[in-house]
Amino acid sequence: MEVHKPVIAQVPPPEDGQHMQMEAHADLPKGEVALSFRSVTWDGKLIEDHGHGLVKYEDPAEWISEWQRTQYLVETQIALLENRLSTGLAHKFLRGLAYKLFQSFVHYAPKYQGMQEVILDSEDTAATATIRFQTTGADGDFFCSPYFIDNLCHLSGFIANASDISNSDLTYISHGWRSFKVPNPKAISADKEYRCYVKMMAQPGNVTAGDVYVFEGNEVVAVFYGCKFQGIPKRAMDVLLSPALKSKGTVKTVKMCGN
Repeated sequence: MEVHKPVIAQVPPPEDGQHMQMEAHADLPKGEVALSFRSVTWDGKLIEDHGHGLVKYEDPAEWISEWQRTQYLVETQIALLENRLSTGLAHKFLRGLAYKLFQSFVHYAPKYQGMQEVILDSEDTAATATIRFQTTGADGDFFCSPYFIDNLCHLSGFIANASDISNSDLTYISHGWRSFKVPNPKAISADKEYRCYVKMMAQPGNVTAGDVYVFEGNEVVAVFYGCKFQGIPKRAMDVLLSPALKSKGTVKTVKMCGN
């Protein structure tokens, strides 16, 4: 998934509404579906392309087998973070403070505030978080809930924007991920507790990226490979996010719906 231009919800919505269009092209022999996303007018005329992705049909059993061979390495890193917390070399944030730190550039609506506890080693740009979803069945019946996707992976964005070595002149904006693998999306539930781990690594061009591992108990149930964030100068944020709205006043970015 590559997102080169974020979609910003306009609140209140414009008179003609705000319309998104998705196009899919299937290559059945290869077992792939190419997707593209764009904003359009009410009658389907292109306003702006936002991103593209590729769905691959694979055997989840192969993913699970790979995770079982390597999950001890991730568990070791989680244990190391907990040990560094006990010695004062890492920091713990509870839900309220964690999302207050996020508010410097984006306000997360309550249904997206799933991180209950975060342990962060800001010098090593690594963190682990306990996740409890803030949604109920009344919030929709999804094959793979956008609430769950965002809550499980936005620890990566927290590190990018809240660690000690982050460039204070930049805001890091998600540009998607290399791949997202979840063998049983319908089993991800608001009734369960999850633990995430990620270590973010600096890349060329003011980019930071990392793999987010999601545990339910002692089992890896999902992995976001290559979660990528682009550093954008803070003075350029209004221009990047809402050029069409510059003449209409300040736009407040609010996390209201899925990526």
